[in-house]
Amino acid sequence: MKDLLNFVKLKNDQGNTMFHEAMLCHKRNIDGDTIFKVCEQYEIEDSYEMSLSNNCYNFAVDICNNEKKTVLYLAVENGNKDAVNVIFDKSRKNDDMPLGLSPLIAAIIMHNQEMLRIIIQNRDIWIYTMDKHGMLPPLHYAASIGYLQGVELLLDLCKSCTIQTDKYGYFPIHLASYGGHVEVVNKLLQYCPDPTEMLDTSHKRNILHIAASHGKYGVICYILQSEIPEHQKLINQKDNNGDTPLHLAARSCHPTTVYNLVNQNNEKVNLDLVNNNNETALDIVDSFYEVGKSSFRQASSFILLQAHKFLKTGS
Repeated sequence: MKDLLNFVKLKNDQGNTMFHEAMLCHKRNIDGDTIFKVCEQYEIEDSYEMSLSNNCYNFAVDICNNEKKTVLYLAVENGNKDAVNVIFDKSRKNDDMPLGLSPLIAAIIMHNQEMLRIIIQNRDIWIYTMDKHGMLPPLHYAASIGYLQGVELLLDLCKSCTIQTDKYGYFPIHLASYGGHVEVVNKLLQYCPDPTEMLDTSHKRNILHIAASHGKYGVICYILQSEIPEHQKLINQKDNNGDTPLHLAARSCHPTTVYNLVNQNNEKVNLDLVNNNNETALDIVDSFYEVGKSSFRQASSFILLQAHKFLKTGS
């Protein structure tokens, strides 16, 4: 039996055990229990043999291939519900996040609501933690790809996850804003009583800073059109460099974002605010704008800000 234990732990050049290979080859066309039958080919007569049989199921959670994927991860990735249920049923109960990539992340990537529910029903503690390789927590990942149904399911179980930061100091709502996922931003804002306090740890930027810096004008428009006072405070809030969202949009030369900030809501956005370098947004684009040599984005951003200033001041 010890030889059997060593055999099932053998890996090929890709780091796959026989169980990885079986899951990769058969994908959906395999009964969940089939890949583990080799562990039960001998009659179990004592406690050691019983432990060995159980170990075969534990391997599905404990052993990673070179891509950091366990058999459980592959089963989730393939949508193999039978295999996932068998692994959870027969492997030891362990609340620790499994080695390698998180199976929860696999379900989120595949937008597989049913698989997400199965994992949470069996290991609900996993929704609170990052995996062993520093990937994003589940809510962060769902928010980053705009998976609204996944976000809603995770929020039902873990409302406090909205105030969890990843290893880079970002909240889930920052990643939703970075991706321009307006519906997810809207959902997460329902759990953020004061979004002006939801700042990343590196630059102390709010979600509007993030959206402006990366040209996500859908998020910009959503916040600008909101009448909620806490949302309005985001518009002219400064980061630790003194930059407002308009400063960042100007520096990144996102003319559509600049347009939405200054033309549609000119009473809300303060064009005259200066950052720690005593620069307005117009000063920033003016510093690199050169007639006939600047890019279309640079020229457009400059013209928009210059025109808005003229309309307000006449000069």
